[in-house]
Amino acid sequence: MGPAGCPHVSSYKADNWKQNLRLIYQCFVWGGSAETRRRKAKSCVCHMCGSHLSRLHSCLHCVFFACFTKKHIHEHAKSKRHSLGTMLPGYSPVTQAFLGTLFTWGLTAAGAALVFIFSSRQKRILDGSLGFAAGVMLAASYWSLLAPAIDMAEDSGKYGAFAFVPVAVGFALGAAFVYFADLVMPMLAG
Repeated sequence: MGPAGCPHVSSYKADNWKQNLRLIYQCFVWGGSAETRRRKAKSCVCHMCGSHLSRLHSCLHCVFFACFTKKHIHEHAKSKRHSLGTMLPGYSPVTQAFLGTLFTWGLTAAGAALVFIFSSRQKRILDGSLGFAAGVMLAASYWSLLAPAIDMAEDSGKYGAFAFVPVAVGFALGAAFVYFADLVMPMLAG
């Protein structure tokens, strides 16, 4: 990978795909403000059947969203002759997924290997690392899970001013599960 990034993605963007990638990213991935999160929640539907499913895929050729579960994205790709896996030309989608998994596993292992570099006596570094990891996970859980869930509850119109309640109940149940698992685990370990 050069300083400009992955050559496959660069050539993909060079063929007028940059605008499509930006549009997909803004509408489908990132929801910074309340309005973009609302727009994201409304646009996360299969363009073929109109259902709100969790496994939506996007076609980078024409900015088309379709569900994977009902194979609508496959139907679209076949009828329009659009490729679904173009990141590594010449490799099957299964091989690409395997290589992607190995890549993310390698980065996770490299991050975890830092424990061997720092000694246990360097408590400030450990505390800082744990605080950073907690902050990243807290931000990810809010921006990717809680805020869109609240927006979807608001858009449903079922809860009115109390649209936050189902999300808060789910959050509290998850926190309670983690708390009680933390209490039980030491007893199970012996």
